[in-house]
Amino acid sequence: MSAMRSGTRDLHERIEQRIRPAEALGDIDSYRRLLERYAAYYRCFEEIVRRDRFIVREFGSERLEKSKWLRNDLRELNEAVPVVGDQRSSAEELTLPDFPTRSHLIGGMYVLEGATLGGQVLLRRYGPPRGLPEGAAVRFFEGYRDATGMMWQAFSQTACRLVEAEAEIAAAVDSARATFSSFGDWVVPNQLVTQQ
Repeated sequence: MSAMRSGTRDLHERIEQRIRPAEALGDIDSYRRLLERYAAYYRCFEEIVRRDRFIVREFGSERLEKSKWLRNDLRELNEAVPVVGDQRSSAEELTLPDFPTRSHLIGGMYVLEGATLGGQVLLRRYGPPRGLPEGAAVRFFEGYRDATGMMWQAFSQTACRLVEAEAEIAAAVDSARATFSSFGDWVVPNQLVTQQ
């Protein structure tokens, strides 16, 4: 895991700068857009992971629940604060990296599992958007709740066991970098970056 951490550190920092969590979690409309973009990306990625039964068995199917958490968060958000106009995002333009091997797939999982770990940090640091009822629409950012740290350790151990050879590690790092880039481009499209 140290190779993936060091190999993606620059992209991890860049994506946090692009998302600007203080702003993304600062008001209802920004938060809604963030959840919509996250939901589309996670749904597409989870569909890819589900095709590999070995990976699902090794890592656990509970890791493929995040798009459901995001859909529930959006439903709760829309019930608490109804959407004005049509602000839905579409997954039509969403293109994920290729994951030709299991090592590549694990590299992608590293990014999105790490986002689960980081989600709790963001929620503690910035809190839910102002105007949301207590505990509403934050399921995704709660991660695995009290089990989040344990789930991250289990993911790390399984990833290290399955990605051992030098070529496998290189493939996982390359894939993690590609996933960071595509995730950042999708969550904060370039036209929004230039407007900020």
